[in-house]
Amino acid sequence: MGLMEIELAKAVHRERLADAARQRQRKECQRMAREQEAADTADQRISPKVDWPIFSLRIGGFQLVAFRTVRLGS
Repeated sequence: MGLMEIELAKAVHRERLADAARQRQRKECQRMAREQEAADTADQRISPKVDWPIFSLRIGGFQLVAFRTVRLGS
């Protein structure tokens, strides 16, 4: 094995290590994004939502009511 082949093998090895590091970093970012999304979803499930009436208008037997959804809690 000549010097050129050794240098080429080292370069290929460095490239593979860099690819593996990028792939690990990408998977870690995806995992963190999934965990953050799950935490946000859990927060939304914990804090209840209530439809709060803003105004109502009654004309005879007909009633019109406008609601605003309000999230209770923090």
